[in-house]
Amino acid sequence: MGGNLSSQVARCIDVHQRRRRGRQALTVLAAIVVFCTVYALMMPAVTMSNQVICGLEAHVHSDECWTVELSGPQPELVCDAMSYGGVVIHQHNSFCCDEYGELVCALPEEEIHLHDKSCYQEQRELICREPQEVGHVHGASCWAYDRGGLICGQAEEADSHTHSDACYQTESRQVLSCALSEEEPHVHDGGCYTARTWQELACGLSESEEILDEEGGVLDAGHRHDGSCYAEKTEMELSCIREETEGHRHDEGCYTTEEERTLACGLAVAQGHVHGEECYEWAQRLVCQEEERETGHVHTDECYQITELLACRRQELTPHAHDESCYGEEGGLLCARPEAIVHDHDADCVHVPEGEMEEIRALTCGMEEHEHTEGCYVELVPKEDDGCLCGKPAHLHKSECYFEDGTLCCTMEEHVHTLACMQEPLPQDPEPEEPAGLWLAEDYAYENEEFLLTFHINGYASLAEDDGEGADGVLPGEPEHRPSGLPDIPEDSGALEEPDLNSEEVLPPAEPDQGLAEAASIRTFYALPDMEDSGEIYGIEDSGLAPPPSEPEGGEYPPPAEPDMELPEDRPTVEPDGDFSGGWTYPDTPALDGIDGRAELDPADVVFSVEFQEDGEAYESLAARAEELSEDEVLLLRVLTLTATIDGRPLDLSACTVEVEVTLSAQMLEQLEAFSENQPLGISADGEGAVDGDEAEAAAPSLTLVAYSEETGGAVNELGSVTVNDLGSAAEPEAQPRMTFTTRGGDPTGLSLLMNVYPVFTVEYYAWIKEPAKSGGAASLSFIDTSAENNGGTARLPQNGTTPNTMNLQLNADGTVLFAQPKITRVYKDKKFQFNPNKDELTIAKMFGMMENTHYDISELWVLKDGVEFEAAEAVQTDEEAAQYWDVYSENLDGLRFTNNPKAASETVIPITSETRFRLVYTQRQDTMVNDKSVFYDYDITDGVQSGSNPVTVNTKRQGINNPGNYPEGTTDAKFGFGNANTGSGLEDETWHGHTLNRINGDRGYEGCTFGLVQSFAGGSVVYSNGVAGPNLFGGSPATGKTCYDQYSLEFLQEGDTHTLSAVKEGGRVVLGNLQNFGHPGNYTSIWTNGIRDGAVGFWPLDGLKGEDPAFGAPKATLGANNTPVTNIKYDDNTWHRLPVSDNGQDHNAFFGMNYSVQFELSEEYVGPLEYYFYGDDDMWVFLGNELVCDIGGVHRSVGEYVDLWDYIPGGREDHEANTYTLSVFYTERGASGSTCWMQYTLPNAMAVPVIKAPNQENTPLTIQKAVDGNLVTDELRETFYTFDLTLINTMEIYQATVYDEQGRPVLMKEADGVLVYDEENDGDQTKTRSFSISGGEKLVFTLRDGWYLRIADLSPYAGYDVNEIFPEGEPPEGCTTTVQVTKGSVENPAASGTNGHDESMGMDKTTVTFTNMFAYELPETGGSGTIPYTLAGGLLATAALWLWYRKKTAEGRGADKA
Repeated sequence: MGGNLSSQVARCIDVHQRRRRGRQALTVLAAIVVFCTVYALMMPAVTMSNQVICGLEAHVHSDECWTVELSGPQPELVCDAMSYGGVVIHQHNSFCCDEYGELVCALPEEEIHLHDKSCYQEQRELICREPQEVGHVHGASCWAYDRGGLICGQAEEADSHTHSDACYQTESRQVLSCALSEEEPHVHDGGCYTARTWQELACGLSESEEILDEEGGVLDAGHRHDGSCYAEKTEMELSCIREETEGHRHDEGCYTTEEERTLACGLAVAQGHVHGEECYEWAQRLVCQEEERETGHVHTDECYQITELLACRRQELTPHAHDESCYGEEGGLLCARPEAIVHDHDADCVHVPEGEMEEIRALTCGMEEHEHTEGCYVELVPKEDDGCLCGKPAHLHKSECYFEDGTLCCTMEEHVHTLACMQEPLPQDPEPEEPAGLWLAEDYAYENEEFLLTFHINGYASLAEDDGEGADGVLPGEPEHRPSGLPDIPEDSGALEEPDLNSEEVLPPAEPDQGLAEAASIRTFYALPDMEDSGEIYGIEDSGLAPPPSEPEGGEYPPPAEPDMELPEDRPTVEPDGDFSGGWTYPDTPALDGIDGRAELDPADVVFSVEFQEDGEAYESLAARAEELSEDEVLLLRVLTLTATIDGRPLDLSACTVEVEVTLSAQMLEQLEAFSENQPLGISADGEGAVDGDEAEAAAPSLTLVAYSEETGGAVNELGSVTVNDLGSAAEPEAQPRMTFTTRGGDPTGLSLLMNVYPVFTVEYYAWIKEPAKSGGAASLSFIDTSAENNGGTARLPQNGTTPNTMNLQLNADGTVLFAQPKITRVYKDKKFQFNPNKDELTIAKMFGMMENTHYDISELWVLKDGVEFEAAEAVQTDEEAAQYWDVYSENLDGLRFTNNPKAASETVIPITSETRFRLVYTQRQDTMVNDKSVFYDYDITDGVQSGSNPVTVNTKRQGINNPGNYPEGTTDAKFGFGNANTGSGLEDETWHGHTLNRINGDRGYEGCTFGLVQSFAGGSVVYSNGVAGPNLFGGSPATGKTCYDQYSLEFLQEGDTHTLSAVKEGGRVVLGNLQNFGHPGNYTSIWTNGIRDGAVGFWPLDGLKGEDPAFGAPKATLGANNTPVTNIKYDDNTWHRLPVSDNGQDHNAFFGMNYSVQFELSEEYVGPLEYYFYGDDDMWVFLGNELVCDIGGVHRSVGEYVDLWDYIPGGREDHEANTYTLSVFYTERGASGSTCWMQYTLPNAMAVPVIKAPNQENTPLTIQKAVDGNLVTDELRETFYTFDLTLINTMEIYQATVYDEQGRPVLMKEADGVLVYDEENDGDQTKTRSFSISGGEKLVFTLRDGWYLRIADLSPYAGYDVNEIFPEGEPPEGCTTTVQVTKGSVENPAASGTNGHDESMGMDKTTVTFTNMFAYELPETGGSGTIPYTLAGGLLATAALWLWYRKKTAEGRGADKA
């Protein structure tokens, strides 16, 4: 029993101890949880009370910041072929690329090539010396019949007898209508041949040397050919020059039956006679231009020498290794074949170095590790005003600080205390002591016969150092001179007492030399008793004068005394002589010049005067400066000094500031006006360069009044100036010249009148401009000259049936355009300027900036020499000629300076007079201009179906662009088509006014052209002339067989304002280059064309594209009739109907078009070149605005045309107005053999502008959507309507648009003040139309709310758009950010995004543009580690506590079980 009791006691004690330890552990854990929780809750408070100022984002790299990559030995190509010294015939395969598909093989691709028939091109050279002659016999078509006079002798009368058909008998006769002449048949016989005999080797042996044995015996006699070895051979050669023919004899088919009626009735028509054809005399007239002649010689193949010329540019390449036969006797290489092997990489060529793959960690997060420290924060002290030394109350605006409308009504400033508010302010510098002296604030006027001078003196004056007074050295008013009897002022009185001065006796009489009497004044000052030590003085204003300032320099005036103060009854009076009477005394004032005692502060005691100097150092310095500034002469010079005395003793005014106002006296103005009337104008008498209107005044002689002062050390400083341009009106008060300047008291001041300081000069603007040479080249190209200068004063486009005026473009032997020596050319009109030395300094850069054209660089300044005839100087063309008439400056132009004083001229300082004429000479800046808004069109002439092989047959009969559906239904107009006369288009014989449209215009058009086919353009395409029907070649209208490509750009070489087409590019890749130069296509040395692709010459920009038509043009192995080369494509079942061979012998994508536009700003001053050149084929139409200025139409040989665009500018070169013009270019290639397109234009400030494009796909929708989001969004913001503007670009069509709500329901809109808004009142009326129109180029302004969108369902894919969200204040409201998301294809495929509420695009495909307004706030970054670690720690502690509690309960359960 005892044992059980003791064990139970021990167990109870143990349980109790464990419970106590558990409670202790639980308490500690609870304390830790509380601490962590409180700390975590403190973090937002720390966030609100501390601000990060380091500018870095807190970041610690984690595993997500790293990317693990495997790296190890990489395979390498190490085959012997890589180091082979010859040519490796090689084609790339998979072993040539690394694991990423990148090419690592260093071998170029080469393939085996042996010349075949396709590598050669036939050249035919006429060797027949006999002229070709076709016979002719006049036929019926060669004659015309003219009706002559009346021969019947009867008069027409009324009814009696009228001949009918029964009165006539008909006679028939046979008329020869065959165009062939009769000739005998001819078949070659023995007489047509000539025998040709020659000897042919027939022995069958080869020649060999005799062979002897060792003893001299003959082993082999050898063989030498002799007469017996040859046999005579004879061959008959055709020597007859006639062709075999079956001959011709006229038969019945060669005649046409003509009937002739004769009158047989025998009745006379006496009455009722009507004249018939038999009543007239008829005359036969020969109209044929050819003479009758027998058939002569017609050229056949025998008349030509046919040579096969190698046209292939590739080298023959086969495997080859040099052996002994490839070398000569001296070891030199004789073989022309390159050594070559065939090798394709395989697994044996790949070497993998030994080594294992390793993991490499690469940091890819892009952020820098940073942990905020105390230095990263500025602490915001959340304390009250107590303890703060800044003096500002803590305050943040709350809701009660604002009116109901949101405007601020609180007058307190927002302020949050920081640590800086707890710091003691820095000690301030003590205020400077007030200088001793007499304060002057006086006005003094002086007048003589020349000037009226008014001086405003401010500052402290002291006795001059050279004062000659006695030992007392005091000013009047010091103790021994001070009046006595002034009443005492109580020390505790703050008021000032003023004596009652007699107002009429205040001003003392003026001294004779003092100037104006009004300038004298009296001021009385009193010192407050408590301000004596500080030196501050307060005053009472009297006689309208202000008190002196309490601060000596620039401070504010102290406040005057109160006006209602009491004044003592026994105040003194002022006598007429200016002396005071009475018994007052003045309080103490500051000492003057360090002298003890007090002074009487009476400005009336100071006497001012003006002293004039006529010699001395100061006078000489100021006079020299006046002469430097004067162009002609110094009319007047005065040097004066302002002096002051008090009681006869001079004052030092050097501490005073003197403001001087100077005007010319009336007497001086009269003298100057009379003087100017006798002076010539500042421009030449002959009127050359004369100015009129407002500039005439500037050209008149001007007078300038200038003030100077001599500073310490002798330097002369210009104080101010005023110009007198109109002396006639200068005497008027409002026009009287006034000059104000500031100087130091006592300094000598110079006043001078200068004449002609502002001359008017002329500036010309010229440039050295390169122009194509008109002669002297190795070859020349003919251009039609349409300029008015060479067409009788009127621009003349070429006409059908006439021969136009022409000019030549010269080429060098290598095909480059030959340019003449640069010509000095006037680019801008002359300008006149007035030189003003008082304004900004004139430099070359300032004159250059007047031209406003960045395409030229200044190179020279020409200055017209004195006495030179301007007409002769204007005509110079070379630098050598210029040196005769002009001073030419070409170096250090920026260092040149200009002056109106001839005495100051030097090598770098150019004098300017009214006769000066400058010529700024520029050079053309070289650059490139890319027109990335050009559009190309590919035209097909087949239906895309190909059959057979070698040759391939295609259908070209009115297919593709020539499809009847492209023409107006039922039209009888001539049809404009493609394909020339050698593609089977079916339109080759179309004519318009007797001229062919679609093949060469024979002898009826200049060089085969057909002019006048178009008359204007609209909607992005040309408008055909009356009588011509054609497809929509350009612009946005669709057409069968037409494909639009806008990925190409045109590159122009730019020199100044001259642009020459040089390349067609796709992105950065050159598709077709060297367009600025010419070359020969293939073996045609007589043909010039431009452009190079793969070594072949010709303008074929679309060869990289594949349309419905097959590429053709390269000659095939199969030859046509007479062994002529043909292509391997035919266009019907006739073997000889093959598509034509191209000039350069390559396949091409033929039949295409091009359209681009440039816009240029024509200023009123521009007078330089304005030109357009074109050379090529086929159609080229250029419009200035909507006026046709260049017309080369039809299918023809290459033709050039020159246009002087000044002929089409209203007002011409000299009298035009500033305007913006657009030059639109339309080009087509409608033939198949050759293509040329060379062009050059000179336009100032030209830039590319978009053209209307043709759609290649179906129209697509455009959606503009509005969204509002963020944690600050309210219902009011969601219901607010937001404003947008939308402009459709590159389209002129009219589209239908609809606005939908957030549920996709169309809503009704109405127009209000030019804006489409929601028509809520009528939206329920379902009979009203929801859609509205929007036209291309016009701006549509509309409103949307959250979730609403505008949709255009049928927009051209080549149309562009410009859409903006419009905010009332010009930017999003505070707290709102706007983003723009552009989605193409689907919402899940965002293609682009932007900000700032704007999006612009020039092409789209199912595009949605979403404008999102985000209303939200963000807490600032704390820089801490975040709440996640603390949350995890708290969770672990809570889990531990639960675990301990569970163990406790478990233990208690076990104890209970045991009990």
